[in-house]
Amino acid sequence: MLQKLISAEPDMPLPHSQLAQCYLTTKKYAEAVPILRKLVDLNPDPPAPHFELAISLLSTKQIAAAIPELEIAVSKMPTWNDARLVLATAYAQSDREREAVTECEIVLESAPDHVGALLLEGRVLVQSKHAQAALPKLEKVVELQPDAAEPHEVLADAYEQLGNSAEAARERSAAKRLGASD
Repeated sequence: MLQKLISAEPDMPLPHSQLAQCYLTTKKYAEAVPILRKLVDLNPDPPAPHFELAISLLSTKQIAAAIPELEIAVSKMPTWNDARLVLATAYAQSDREREAVTECEIVLESAPDHVGALLLEGRVLVQSKHAQAALPKLEKVVELQPDAAEPHEVLADAYEQLGNSAEAARERSAAKRLGASD
């Protein structure tokens, strides 16, 4: 029915939005992409359709195409930390470490205990051979979520990179005890 309405009224944003929501709810991201593209063309101002388009693109492994949509969403709503974190993740997946760290830092300015931003920034710093800078971020994540295995794993990688094998072993042991895969 929505598709018929879109065919009859192709410049009407509401049916596009409703159809996109149906596709997103059912995780039919590939089908959502053209509908969301049309929606942002029809009404480029709201940040949410740009974000939803980016999520659909990321879900279909189109990281490079998702980044500009995330950048638009964040520029329209600078305090939207979840969108910033998704943008930081996309940057990290695109080997744009500096931008990923910058986005994490912006999130941490307003939410200093944001576990996702702390962990992502720590991981990016370790992967880019800046383990010393990663330590405070990763130690804070372990403090905030002591029962989560992943922060212990990344912290172990940081200690290993710094040549502190005893601390690395301790963190790997904690990660394993908490259910991390080998």
